[in-house]
Amino acid sequence: MSGKAFSTVVDALLQRLGIRDEVGFSEQELVLEVDGVDVVLRDGVDGRTLLVEGPGGALDVSSVSKRSRIEKLLKTNLALSTVHNTISVLVGDAEDTAKFVNVRGFYRYQQNDINVLTDLVSDVASSADILRGVLTNLETEVQYPNVSDRSENELIFLSP
Repeated sequence: MSGKAFSTVVDALLQRLGIRDEVGFSEQELVLEVDGVDVVLRDGVDGRTLLVEGPGGALDVSSVSKRSRIEKLLKTNLALSTVHNTISVLVGDAEDTAKFVNVRGFYRYQQNDINVLTDLVSDVASSADILRGVLTNLETEVQYPNVSDRSENELIFLSP
């Protein structure tokens, strides 16, 4: 089921996106550039799912602030998973100090709804872009506004 299902679904996706004649793909993989993010579609290991994956960025876990970096990544991943049908995974050996974060989504072939797959590709690209921003700004200190000269009736929203 896997090879044929992959080809059928990817062909339908390309047709839905209006780029069927412009993009070639192999029987194992398709790479789409979505808003500057390379989203890779592959047949899943079980042959019943399509893996949709995008690069989030590098995570250096060798520094002193390792715990806060991973905590920020986990919180962002949790927040994204409530909005998008994606998860973030660390890729790399246990000994590696530099890990890579990938964003993944899974589409079951039996769903047979190309709109769901189109949304999933968009979710993966969006989540990867957000995580890329988080991972590149982990070194940046959060700047808080000066609140001492504000009155008691003012409401202030703080964001990183």
